Amino acid sequence: MREFGLIGFPLGHSFSKRYFTDKFENLGIDALYQNFEIENVNEILSIVSTHPNLEGFNVTIPHKKAIIPFLTKITPEAEAIGAVNCVKIIRTQDR
Repeated sequence: MREFGLIGFPLGHSFSKRYFTDKFENLGIDALYQNFEIENVNEILSIVSTHPNLEGFNVTIPHKKAIIPFLTKITPEAEAIGAVNCVKIIRTQDR
């Protein structure tokens, strides 16, 4: 099953999980959307490593700027504003 999510802290106010869960169901997409409530952006490394089907995640406060050093590429628009809204995970095969 494909997996997507949201990182931020706190996430109690977020409607993203319900929105994307309903959207995937209505469109017949076999995918899961999870909230990853993390205080420290460094926790993203553990999340990515323990969720092998995670393909990407949305980013909300307070991690929009702090996530940038973890990325290997960034769009010119995100670089210009110094903040990121979405991250796509591209996994490489072990050689």
